[in-house]
Amino acid sequence: MNLQYIKKFRAVGDSKELVISLVFIDNSILHARDYTFYGRERKYSFHWQDKKGNLIMRWDNQPHRRDIKTFPHHKHKGDEIQESKEHNLSDVLEFIARELRWDK
Repeated sequence: MNLQYIKKFRAVGDSKELVISLVFIDNSILHARDYTFYGRERKYSFHWQDKKGNLIMRWDNQPHRRDIKTFPHHKHKGDEIQESKEHNLSDVLEFIARELRWDK
């Protein structure tokens, strides 16, 4: 598998852009995009897929589900949209570690 792990990192003033892909021990992949604009507005998407490219979980803060308690933060599992306590790369990596039982 030929992935560039850090695809882009750029910081200009208060704006930051991070795009990475990580391959885990089970060959699942996390594609992460995290943008901060002028130190205020933030957009992110963390897309975790299995080795065949099937979605396992995706976290994002696209503001399209106001009925979710953690709005705009939420996660997708299949067709289901759930509340999400994971709002950054560190939180998502901890979640994945628990799922893969790395921390047990």
